[in-house]
Amino acid sequence: MKVLYLYSGSRTSSFQGTPGVDYPDTQLYGLNHLSDFGIEAEYKELNDLFGGSALFSKIPFRLRHFFSYFFIAQGRYDVVFGASLLYMLPLKKLMRPRTKFVFLNLSLTRILRAHAPGTFKRKVLDWLIKDLDAVVCLSVAQRTEFIAHAPSFAAKTSVVLLGADTYYYQPTYDGRSNVILSVGRDNGRDYRTLVETARILPEYAFEIVCSKRNMKGIENMPDNVKIFYDMP
Repeated sequence: MKVLYLYSGSRTSSFQGTPGVDYPDTQLYGLNHLSDFGIEAEYKELNDLFGGSALFSKIPFRLRHFFSYFFIAQGRYDVVFGASLLYMLPLKKLMRPRTKFVFLNLSLTRILRAHAPGTFKRKVLDWLIKDLDAVVCLSVAQRTEFIAHAPSFAAKTSVVLLGADTYYYQPTYDGRSNVILSVGRDNGRDYRTLVETARILPEYAFEIVCSKRNMKGIENMPDNVKIFYDMP
C-alpha cells in the first residue's frame, strides 16, 4: 500500500533531521511509523506537486488544491491523507479514482456549523463530502458534533488523538496545577469559546499563545486570561 500525506501549507523547513530527535514527530500524524506495518508513506506539499513554479504562487489557494488532484489520484497512491482534500472532491466525483481520500478534520465541523441545513452552500458541502472515504477527528467531542451534522458518516469517522511526542519533549513542572495552555496561530482556532470557558472557571489561569488576528472581535477579556502574541 502506498500512502501520501498532503500538507496544505509549507512545512519543509520543519522536517530537517530525524523525527523525535531533531523535531517532534507529532506533526507527521504517524507517517514515520507506518513502515512498521509494511505501508509505504511519503509527504508532499503543494510546492512539490507544482515544481515550485512561479505561476503556482499566483493561483488561489482553493484552485491549487483542485488542480493537485491530477498529481495524486491517478493510480499513484492507494490513499491520500490531508486537511484540504475538500477542494479536490468535484474531480473525484467526476473521475472515480481507486485512490481513497482520508480527510483530517481540522475545520470541516466548523464549516458545517457555519452553514445551516438547506442553504445553498450547505447543500454543496453535503454533496461534496459524500465522496470522502473516511474522516479522522482529533477529539471525541469533535466527532460527536461532526456526526450530528453528517449522520451518514458515523461508520466512516474515527478519533485519533494527537497527544505529544514524549521522546522529543522532556516536560518540566513549575508547580502550577491550575493552568490551561492553548497554543496556535491558524485561523481555525476557536479562542472565543476558550475565553468564554475562562469566564466560568475563574479558579483556573488560561494562557494563550497566538496572533492578534486570532483574538479579533473578542472583547472584555477575563482577568484569568493572559495572551502572548507571536512568540517564536
